[in-house]
Amino acid sequence: MEQSLQSNEEPLNIKREYPTKKQEKRYPERYNSSIFEKFNEMNADTELQNDYKKWKDGINYKTNRKIIIGGKIHRELKQKFMIGGYNGVLFDILNSINVKEYLQETEKIKTEIDNDNDMTKDYNKLVDSIIEQIERLGKWKEFIEFEGLKYGIPYVYKDMHRGNNCFGLIKQDYYEGCRCHCCEDWGGCSNPTGTQYYKCEKCGYKYSFLINHSKNYKGK
Repeated sequence: MEQSLQSNEEPLNIKREYPTKKQEKRYPERYNSSIFEKFNEMNADTELQNDYKKWKDGINYKTNRKIIIGGKIHRELKQKFMIGGYNGVLFDILNSINVKEYLQETEKIKTEIDNDNDMTKDYNKLVDSIIEQIERLGKWKEFIEFEGLKYGIPYVYKDMHRGNNCFGLIKQDYYEGCRCHCCEDWGGCSNPTGTQYYKCEKCGYKYSFLINHSKNYKGK
């Protein structure tokens, strides 16, 4: 990584934002050892196996009456053969899995993800250090070079307008409430938004902040 700081040139192609951090990967959804333990338990249950055969053939194992396969009763009775609840897995599906190989593969996947995430964490620490350097810049023309891009002082930072070395104080200008058709027609909605407008006291620079519950968007 090459970093440079220059202040004697006109700023060209300077990004007025911070470098983006990378997202850490998550483990994929996979069956764990407790699922297979339950599977082995169900496979060894003779009564459950007999009930399963009846259910699969469209017979209510409680009453021995015919039922429609895929119908309401058939779906309700299916829960007896599920591992992990309603959104779990039908135990019979696991019969096609080589448990030892599957669990070994799971550990391999986790190890690979852990290694990738370690590199991501190191990268994000580097980005944090770059952001700190950007925030310490004193002039509008200065920049930090990171991964071939130039990063300079943001337009607004810590309630101050930094653009063109203005350093004017940013104040709230006015607020505009939700104006969706629900609010206009019926006086309320389930997902109201509003826009807060800001203005620099020194030069009049303006920008807005869209408020949508916990999701915020900044615009200029």
